[in-house]
Amino acid sequence: MNIWEKVGRAIRYRLVLEKLTERVLPRLRIRIEFYYWTQEGLVDDSTQGCNSGTEDCTFGAFGPDEIRTFVTLVPWRSEAELLQRLDEGKLCFGIKHHGQIAAFVWCNLAECTHPWHQVPLRENEVYLFDQFTLDAFRGMNIAPYLRRRTYEALRRMGRDTYYSVTHRFNSSAVRFKQKLGARFLWLAVGINLFGKIRRHAVLREYPT
Repeated sequence: MNIWEKVGRAIRYRLVLEKLTERVLPRLRIRIEFYYWTQEGLVDDSTQGCNSGTEDCTFGAFGPDEIRTFVTLVPWRSEAELLQRLDEGKLCFGIKHHGQIAAFVWCNLAECTHPWHQVPLRENEVYLFDQFTLDAFRGMNIAPYLRRRTYEALRRMGRDTYYSVTHRFNSSAVRFKQKLGARFLWLAVGINLFGKIRRHAVLREYPT
């Protein structure tokens, strides 16, 4: 078997697993999630200028007004749920392009609330989650720009260690974290059978 056949087989194998875990098994009330626990903000990019495509972007903390606007763009989250996040002390940072909301990310300063990894955070730590870039603004380097500006804002608050979850079969998310210079700490799997049986295991730890 030559290298291209091996690559093709690996891609097919990954795609089959992705479709199986995300589309087929949930219909049977079986949920299996492979994910990386990831540490970010390890690369010092504070001296970088604006990324190409972000010259007309502005960064800032989003409040109730922005949430009421972008909730219409992400209908899988309710306005009440997102406003409650603010009430709980979670932060939302975002990017506007010519005044239009282009992307946003949420920050939890108290704990990681991922279903398979719920842990309290230290005073210098942050859990980053639910980053989203609107379709019209993809391909403009806005996602890494938002992440970098978010690191800067959090550092000014005394928060210098950032964690996130990266789904194993989401290739674009994995590449995004690699582009940020993130460190994959470990790979784990969570299994939920019919809502009654839950199992979680760390499959592999990576050297730090």
